[in-house]
Amino acid sequence: MPPTDRASAAVSDPVWTLKVNCSGSWANVVRFPLDAAGHTKAQVLTACGLLYYASGGRSKFKVVDESGVVVAEVPMRMGSAP
Repeated sequence: MPPTDRASAAVSDPVWTLKVNCSGSWANVVRFPLDAAGHTKAQVLTACGLLYYASGGRSKFKVVDESGVVVAEVPMRMGSAP
């Protein structure tokens, strides 16, 4: 019978990576599991928004899935047209 504890269940959860670009190249910041309701993603994007404004709009953030596909971005420039 396979283990059913939380640690073994988390192994199958999707893991996304937050990346930042401040000087022309992307750097990994943190890897995090995506919860089923999307709360983790919302919290990470909120934090990115705060860091974006704190940097004066000079930092760009993106979240990528395990395949490297971009699933969310925080814009590079403040005041850009929507």
